[in-house]
Amino acid sequence: MILFLVVTAIYTGLLVAIRPASASLKAPPISYAENFRSIRASLGCGFAIALIFLFSSHLSFFQTDVVMLDLFAFTGRFDSAKVWQPLTHLLLHFDLLHLLSNLGLLGLLTVYERRVGHARYLAVLAVAGLASIPSVWMYSEPVLVCGISGGLLGLAAAYFTDHKELSRREWAVAVVVFLALFLILSLIDEIRTGGPGGAAGPLSYQIDHIGHLLGAAAGLVYCRLRPRD
Repeated sequence: MILFLVVTAIYTGLLVAIRPASASLKAPPISYAENFRSIRASLGCGFAIALIFLFSSHLSFFQTDVVMLDLFAFTGRFDSAKVWQPLTHLLLHFDLLHLLSNLGLLGLLTVYERRVGHARYLAVLAVAGLASIPSVWMYSEPVLVCGISGGLLGLAAAYFTDHKELSRREWAVAVVVFLALFLILSLIDEIRTGGPGGAAGPLSYQIDHIGHLLGAAAGLVYCRLRPRD
C-alpha cells in the first residue's frame, strides 16, 4: 500500500507540477488548476491502472497474482465463464516494472491530451487498445497477454499524425516509420530471446510488438478517417 501511495503521488505530482510554457514569453504560465483540468484523462487513467494493479497483486504492489492473471489476462481462447478477458487484460499489468513503464509513457503522452482534449485522447486510447487485442492470435505458441501499451502506442502515433494540415504524403511517411520501428524492435527481440515476443506468464514476460503495431496502426487510421474539427 505504501508503494502504491508513493507511485501515485509521484505520478500525479509530476504531471500537475510540470506546466507547459506559454506561447508568449510575456504571458503568465497556466495555473495549476488549469494544468490539472487539461490532463485529467491521463491522471485518471494512471490512477485507475495503478489501483487495479494494487488489488490484482493482493496489495503487495509488486507482481500480479497468478490467479488474477488466470481470471483477467487473455490467452485468445474465449471462455464463456470469463467473457470479460478481452477487455480486462488491457488494464492488467504483470509486475511493477511493467506498470511503471506504461505509467511513464502515459505521463509523456499528456502532451497529446493537452493539444486535442480528453475526449479525443480517450477515444484514440480505446480504439488503439481494442485494436491490439488480435495480437494474441498471431503467435505460433500460446501466449498470455496483458497491458495497455497497445493503446499507448496508438496515442503516440496520433501525437505525430493528428494534425489538421497533415498531407497524405506526411501521413504515409508516418506509417512507414512506425512499420520500420516495429520491424527493428521485433528483430531485436528475436535475437535477444530466440523466440517471438508477447508471451506473458507467471514467471516472466516479453514485449508484445505485434500488439504495439496494431495499436499504433489503429491510432494512425483513426486520426486519418476522423480528422479533428
